[in-house]
Amino acid sequence: EIGEMPYDLQSKLLRVLQEKKVSRIGDNNGEQSVDFRFVSATNRNLKESINEEGIFREDLFFRINVFEFHLPPLRERIFDIDSLARDLAAHVCREQNYSSKTLSAEALEKLRSYSWPGNIRELKNVLERACVLAQNKQDITSKEILLPSDSEAPSPIADSAPSLSVVEEFFGAHFDMNQATKKFQKAYAMKVITSCKGNKSQAAKDLKLSREGLRKILKRDVA
Repeated sequence: EIGEMPYDLQSKLLRVLQEKKVSRIGDNNGEQSVDFRFVSATNRNLKESINEEGIFREDLFFRINVFEFHLPPLRERIFDIDSLARDLAAHVCREQNYSSKTLSAEALEKLRSYSWPGNIRELKNVLERACVLAQNKQDITSKEILLPSDSEAPSPIADSAPSLSVVEEFFGAHFDMNQATKKFQKAYAMKVITSCKGNKSQAAKDLKLSREGLRKILKRDVA
């Protein structure tokens, strides 16, 4: 997290990057040349940190910003989850001396259905817990994948559904609320897509859904 580096250390890092030399603490042999490739990451807007907050050096920014890559959050990389989950599960098993485990199709589907506000760290945490729960089994199933409930992490599209009391008032207590909610969500998603001029990626972002989550809503067979 380069954006969190204290201001007084930034000038020292800049000097190392420019001169490729370091002085070791307690070493009386003077400076030594070093050969390295520098890669940094941040979730801050460094330009704002320079211009508005004054907590990041502009000269350091231009020195490190040779190639810039934007890494989208995990919820926007839904199809990366399978390979990431398998690698993380294998790492946890090696680290804890568990037998190697396989993630079932249902477990992977459950992982793909979640929005991952904590990104990779949260995914690793979930898989560590799953490996502990399945330590005597070969497969990790959906039962071992423990995720926050829908009530703890509500989706805006779900929050927009009509309340049960209002529906019952007009249609009676035997009205299929689940079907009505699904129909409403699909109609609302299609309306957002129209407002985004057919751009489903932007629509998913506006709805705070993954592309896969939006695709599932659009595929619903609702009467």
